[in-house]
Amino acid sequence: DFADLIVKATDILNENKIKLPFRRIIVDEYQDISRGRYRLIQAIISQKKDCRIMCVGDDWQSIYGFTGSDITMTLNFEKLFGFASRVDLDQSFRFTQPILDASSRFIQTNETQLKKKIRAKKSILKNSIEIFQPEPSKAFDLIEVLKIIDNDRPKERKWNVILLGRYNFCN
Repeated sequence: DFADLIVKATDILNENKIKLPFRRIIVDEYQDISRGRYRLIQAIISQKKDCRIMCVGDDWQSIYGFTGSDITMTLNFEKLFGFASRVDLDQSFRFTQPILDASSRFIQTNETQLKKKIRAKKSILKNSIEIFQPEPSKAFDLIEVLKIIDNDRPKERKWNVILLGRYNFCN
């Protein structure tokens, strides 16, 4: 399988069965690095004096822990590779600012995430995301939520609304 191919390639490099000419290495999606892939990168780097590595990744997007990726390898990059220069990209083109603000607040509740302030384009809507939580003593009422949405929407135009629910969404 893929992991076995990584191990085999690493072994071949460590046994000096092949010499690679690379002096500059770029690793994309580094946030999904696994220990096996890290060992492969180290084997490549160790073949050339003054070999340089550039990694591109976003710890906020690390989603492959179930396949062996280890986010601590992103968070502890300098401990693994030595001196590094980090450049944070501070602008997103995927979302509007309200969506980015809501997702950033959620992501940064994880204390191990790198703290970042990211900008995005402005939204034409006041609230792009709204979280509705009923009082703990009250049952969730979907009709009540729909009434709130209907009252908030501009009457002169049609709105597309997506409701996401979680665990016992409707009683």
